Amino acid sequence: MEPKTLAYAAIGAPVTIARTAIENATTYCKDLSEKGGGYQNLTDEKIAEWATEGEKVLKNLTDSEIVEEVAGKVDIDNARTQVSKLRDQLEEMLGTWRSSFTPEVDEDTKAS
Repeated sequence: MEPKTLAYAAIGAPVTIARTAIENATTYCKDLSEKGGGYQNLTDEKIAEWATEGEKVLKNLTDSEIVEEVAGKVDIDNARTQVSKLRDQLEEMLGTWRSSFTPEVDEDTKAS
């Protein structure tokens, strides 16, 4: 497999697992509230199973060389600095644009 595919999988796997866990938890909670305490044990077992699986996934992700490789290539501090500079430039540009297109009010119009 290509490293790019593995990187996408490493990012997508937790999202997919979380989405499935939320859907299943919603279903189990609904069943629990409708049918009573008989589902409490089942819900607890499923949550424990999902937690174990989540721990495995996170362990695999943190042990993976891809995470280290991606982290090494991404300079978060530099990205934040660049985003901050771009935000400042956009705000300045918007301010200039607003001031240049603000209609001027004549003194005669104000008096009316």
